[in-house]
Amino acid sequence: MVHSSFLRDFAAADGAPPTARQLYQTFRFLLYDFNYDEEFEAARYRLADFTERWGNITVDTLLEIGRRFAPGQPRSEVDVMGRDDVAFYGPSTSEENDTYFVLAVLGVLCAPETPAVLLPYLASPYAIERWLAALGLVTMHDERVLLSLEQMLTEFVGPMQPWTPQGGCPQNFQLWRHRLLRLLADWGDPRVVSPIRAGLIANVRAEEIAVPDPPEPDLEFVWNGHYYTGPGVERRFYGFYSEQLEWVLGEHDFVYALGRMGAFDALEGVPTRRGAYSRQMALTSEGGGAAYFEPCLPEDRADGFRANVWRVLMCFGALESQFCGKVGTTFDFSYAPELAAAVEQMLTEKLELDEEARRRAMEDFDQASWTYWTVILYGWEADSAREQAILEDGEGEDDSEEMEESGPYDPSEISLEDREAQDFGSDDQ
Repeated sequence: MVHSSFLRDFAAADGAPPTARQLYQTFRFLLYDFNYDEEFEAARYRLADFTERWGNITVDTLLEIGRRFAPGQPRSEVDVMGRDDVAFYGPSTSEENDTYFVLAVLGVLCAPETPAVLLPYLASPYAIERWLAALGLVTMHDERVLLSLEQMLTEFVGPMQPWTPQGGCPQNFQLWRHRLLRLLADWGDPRVVSPIRAGLIANVRAEEIAVPDPPEPDLEFVWNGHYYTGPGVERRFYGFYSEQLEWVLGEHDFVYALGRMGAFDALEGVPTRRGAYSRQMALTSEGGGAAYFEPCLPEDRADGFRANVWRVLMCFGALESQFCGKVGTTFDFSYAPELAAAVEQMLTEKLELDEEARRRAMEDFDQASWTYWTVILYGWEADSAREQAILEDGEGEDDSEEMEESGPYDPSEISLEDREAQDFGSDDQ
């Protein structure tokens, strides 16, 4: 447990915004997870550096800085370091660093003057400014952001972004996309369905290029001394470790968001690749021999597998408000019969699947471990839901209260490492 008190020295006086809690949320927005002492020190240093230049942090000061450094306005500092990733992050200056911080705080505060300040940044030549501004405008449900959404949801596609020597991999756009899709679904404006659908298609097309099917048919794969041959063998026996699963995780965010909006017809015409993959593979052993990974699904499920998973995942999205906080660990549908019945009903009514198609879709979802992981990835567990409720009910309370080390629960803030963490079970444990 940690205290938000380390931010109180920088918060506005007498409970005015930004409060210590709001500053904490700002740093979470900027992808600080506060799991390491270095991140506390970095946040403290950043605030000290900011206040040394601008004085105490107030809403008026933040708005003034946002207007001063808007695209097209002069900035006094020059890029003395030089960067190979300026298009992502902008020039390496204290003014640019302050601009990121200001855009993030304004997106958290949602002051009445905020939209007018954020709007010019949608045309910024620097991607990080565009994204921070758009996230704030989406949070405030400002329809002027709608024209920018398709560009955002189709740029920086996929899990492996360009690596630059100085800036590394701009992974933040992937994390922000997860957050953006949740905010769009929260908003619920039907006009956001089209850009979400365009983003999903862009991801699938990019996946087809980045992770092509293995060559057919003469392929051999070796695992722990076992030799496997035949069509698609690498995908089947190396599934979890393949790049494809990373792409699938990103695509699921799009599908889930469409489900939350009830946009079931949005999947019509979206390409689905052939192939069977598992979120978690089984660890088995043959007659006391060495354990090895084995696929949970046979290749004969490959043709309709991804479409089946997407259909069920859309139902999960549509049912989130009904079941979030009311389920615990759900290894498969047998652990949550009410959820299973609701999914089956939705597959019938919304997607018009017959009994056999419903059974196969839910079976594919179960056997590939998506039932278990969807509940986790999108925060359906009762404990997580209670944590979020406590945060919402606690607004305005003394900021000296203890906060969880990982901060208030928000599914959009799950780190890539957390989203990719796996529990492999062995039958001899």
